[in-house]
Amino acid sequence: MKRTLLIMMIAVLIFGMFGCAVPENGKIDVQGSIKQNENTNVPSNKQNGGTVSGELAGFTSKTLDGESFTSDYFAKYDVTVINVWATWCQPCVSELEHLEKLNNTYSDKNVSCIGILFDSGDDGAVFQAKSILASKGATYMQLEMSEKAHELLEQPYNMTSLPTTFFVNSNGDIIDVKVGADSYAGWCNALEGILG
Repeated sequence: MKRTLLIMMIAVLIFGMFGCAVPENGKIDVQGSIKQNENTNVPSNKQNGGTVSGELAGFTSKTLDGESFTSDYFAKYDVTVINVWATWCQPCVSELEHLEKLNNTYSDKNVSCIGILFDSGDDGAVFQAKSILASKGATYMQLEMSEKAHELLEQPYNMTSLPTTFFVNSNGDIIDVKVGADSYAGWCNALEGILG
């Protein structure tokens, strides 16, 4: 009995540390790997403008407040960190404050963080997300999970776990993907590795 309880507690701890499965088949998929794209160059785009012609060209969505968002945003930054999260995913919610701190710390290095709310189509999820974001002090831009996000991020990268984070260069190319939650120090290490 004690052994079974111990095993269950360890499993819960591991799931909580790394991520939540996207609930399609009802199973939990825990991953903590980083996948790198061959196109890892981070072109400097300090002029804060330009056109995006990479794999995320044509990406569109709306903010949680209903404002339009296009891939032109990526051209303004050397790196955009896109974190896909959900209101029901505790590891996702736990790292929101780390991503806020990352966004503030690296803004002078021309880096921006964006959240994409995976469950934005669910009734009440946007309202719940706004409440969660306020309680965590997360003020960086938040987007809905649009059809384009599904088409350009979820499908080609076989996204089965949340949170999933994409690092995008100013050309709109995904240069790195991290599956699972991380600490502030972990996010800084990942970003420093990308920025060189």
